[in-house]
Amino acid sequence: MPLECAKVRIFVTPTVRCWLIVFAVAIPSLSCAEVVHMKNGDVIHADRVTESANTIQYEVGDDSYTVPKSKVERIEAGAPPSVGAIELPTYVPAAPAVGEEELLGQIVREGSVNREALNAIESRGAPGATAVAFYIAGKQEFQSGKFAEARRDFEAGMHYDPQNPAIVNFYASLLIRTGNAKQAIEYAARAVRLAPDSADALAVLGFAQYAAGYPKEATQSWKKSIAIRPDASIQRLLDRAGRELTAENNYSERETGHFVLRYEGSQSSDTFRSQILSTLEAAYTELAQDFGAEPRSSIQVVLSLPTLPRF
Repeated sequence: MPLECAKVRIFVTPTVRCWLIVFAVAIPSLSCAEVVHMKNGDVIHADRVTESANTIQYEVGDDSYTVPKSKVERIEAGAPPSVGAIELPTYVPAAPAVGEEELLGQIVREGSVNREALNAIESRGAPGATAVAFYIAGKQEFQSGKFAEARRDFEAGMHYDPQNPAIVNFYASLLIRTGNAKQAIEYAARAVRLAPDSADALAVLGFAQYAAGYPKEATQSWKKSIAIRPDASIQRLLDRAGRELTAENNYSERETGHFVLRYEGSQSSDTFRSQILSTLEAAYTELAQDFGAEPRSSIQVVLSLPTLPRF
């Protein structure tokens, strides 16, 4: 499966350390529009897949990979939850875009996007209305789990109206949902600049920051969001992030060429930490050789050992 940069939080005891590599390598790839099933049993979740005569090229985030077609069993559509979606509930902005109500009935019919109506609106040459129409289409595809289609629609909407905060914000939500949290920060921050008093924009920015591994920044965004519009679910996440920040102040780090292991004080031995890193590095080397590609930055692994009861 593909090696994609990620932050992985692991709760382990010495008897289950063999599962570390499963979490560290598998979790980052769980987000995507297409699933490639390899003949050796591996499963690759990709944003996009392109077939040629002899190869399969697939994209995960900003990275692309190529594998021989002879090693691929089949390709199917699918969208498992991303890293962000595993750690966070899916957040969908609540506020509608200006003009959405007027066009909703034309674009969405019986739960599907009416592409003919969408094309008709686009042909009229009104950028603002066209942008909202594509935004409505993107929302519908997003809610139907058709993330590749939703992405194209949102990008078309931003092409016609790059200053529309609702489109930019929902596009950021899509990026979070599909495992591209760091890229989502850029768009969520833009949405906040366009609509600084929007509770939705601030909430999405917090989700992007948290999913990308920036809990301190996320708490600041969420505090601003609930100050504008109280939300119990965001308050719970804010409380959770605060607890994690308090706990992480007690963490130390060990780093190898490809991994950054964060651990809590003396709760684990040097030998155990070395075994974890050795296991991760061995699997990393094997996968990098198989796929001929490596991630652009280190993979963060957080080691949390449970507190055992005393008798």
